[in-house]
Amino acid sequence: TVFLSDGKALPGRVVARDRFRGVALLKVEKTGLRPLPPAREEDYAVGRFALAFGNPFGAEQDHFPLLT
Repeated sequence: TVFLSDGKALPGRVVARDRFRGVALLKVEKTGLRPLPPAREEDYAVGRFALAFGNPFGAEQDHFPLLT
C-alpha cells in the first residue's frame, strides 16, 4: 500500500527492488499525480541525504532505472 500526503492509500506493485540497500520502486495506477518539484539550490548541502532517480547514459543493461 502506498500512502499519499493527502491521506489516501493506493495499492502499489513492486517493479524493482534492491535488497542490499533496502529500497524498492513501486508503481501505482492513478492519474493526476504530480511529480516532486526539483530541489532549490539553497537546499543543497554537503552531507545531506538525497535520492536520485533516473537512467543515466541509457543504462538499460540492468533492466532497472538508477537509484542513488
